Amino acid sequence: MDLMNKRGTRKRARVPAWRTVGTGLVACALCLTGCVAGPNYQRPSVQTPSAWKEAPPAGWKNATPHDEISKGNWWQAFSDAELDQLETQATADSQSLKAAAARLAQARAVARITRADLRPTVTLDPSAARSRQSANRPVPPPLRTNPFTSSTFTLPLDVSYEADVWGRVRRSLESSQAQAQASAADYQNLLLALRAEVAQDYFHIRYLDDDRAILRENIELLKRALQLTEVRHAGGAASGLDVSEARTLLEATQAGYDGTERERSQFEHALAVLVGKPAAEFSLPEAPLRLKPPAIPAGLPSDLLERRPDIAEAERLMVAASAQIGVQNRMSLKAKLEAIIYAAVTPITLDQMVPLVREAVAHDGQLPPAGSHGVSGSRGRPFGIACP
Repeated sequence: MDLMNKRGTRKRARVPAWRTVGTGLVACALCLTGCVAGPNYQRPSVQTPSAWKEAPPAGWKNATPHDEISKGNWWQAFSDAELDQLETQATADSQSLKAAAARLAQARAVARITRADLRPTVTLDPSAARSRQSANRPVPPPLRTNPFTSSTFTLPLDVSYEADVWGRVRRSLESSQAQAQASAADYQNLLLALRAEVAQDYFHIRYLDDDRAILRENIELLKRALQLTEVRHAGGAASGLDVSEARTLLEATQAGYDGTERERSQFEHALAVLVGKPAAEFSLPEAPLRLKPPAIPAGLPSDLLERRPDIAEAERLMVAASAQIGVQNRMSLKAKLEAIIYAAVTPITLDQMVPLVREAVAHDGQLPPAGSHGVSGSRGRPFGIACP
């Protein structure tokens, strides 16, 4: 605070050192109690009734996620060699699957890079240079010059380490690992959807082949029926209405046959996209549907939910978001610590410290210059340290 002396000039009151240090220690203790690197992830709990109204069926159990179980080559249960070949091609040549595999590799690389932040960083940049000075270089007289060769070797070594005091690196590693697990689940989900779509399109085409074969037989029968009706009409045994009805039925059947041909082409083009080939270069010969339904094991639909990779992906993304809370809190902790160091090096009272901390946090760690907010001192500008 400023006081008036006998000469009318202002003089600055000296703040006791113990008061300055005590203020800094109190602020440090108050701020450090809130220095946490975000909450630990906990699986969300769902309130469920203690018992169902009806008696549970035999084999009832609580759900336990098992998305890590391999789905296997489930389509081989249909014993179709052509379907096996299509599934192999789709797994090897699908562009969507390749993109998902690249995203998975990227997420795992990010996790490895983040893990490296827990260790010291060593940078070595050696260099060598060789030069020769000419004997004809200009020098002031009476000096004489002689040619010579010089070699320069530089071996700079830089070692740095960030102490993970507040757990920022650990939270970043937790988030990146969860992101990698989510990418792995996304890859498995896309792989499962791709294989299921290939099987569905293939069986739909085979169903249309059987339908088209039946329609062709019907068209031949309707053609013979139309010819017979025309002969009867010529003999007076049938009316013109009977001939019109037979012709209409034949044309409707032919239109249905043309519609199945167009529908088959659409599914064939979709199957070409799934196996990674241009539609013009892919064709599936017509063949009857020889499907031997596999034996389906008895079980509850909830058993399939436990193995769904998309549900596991959603939970892994929640883990990553929870870990990011601790990473984002780092800027707030940095602002608090800078305010503490500011108070330790600048004469300031506790009443002046409270609005200073608030403003530092509000401005993302940017402290005001010395002398503002009623703070005055003879020392140099305040300094801050980054919260690791």
